[in-house]
Amino acid sequence: MATIVYQNEKFLDEHRAHVSVADRGFLVGEGLFETMRAYNSHVVFVKEHLLRLQEGAEKLGMTLPVSLERLRFLIYQTLHLNKLQDAVVRVYLSRSEER
Repeated sequence: MATIVYQNEKFLDEHRAHVSVADRGFLVGEGLFETMRAYNSHVVFVKEHLLRLQEGAEKLGMTLPVSLERLRFLIYQTLHLNKLQDAVVRVYLSRSEER
């Protein structure tokens, strides 16, 4: 069974997700990420991770595409759709093809 990922406002099969070669995160490494751990369907320190992601985005002059509350929901929804209780979750944010 393929993994379900969330990318650009959609849940997708991992094989349908892609990053453009013009994406600034891919092209010049302009972006950031947070890696989180889930145990028993609970993401450890999720609030702290998301606040750090938001602070990093602000320092880079980037804006999160959704609210922290929505991002938290999407993380848990992704775990649910993949039927995962124990997992590593990584959230990536790039500037895309802007600038």
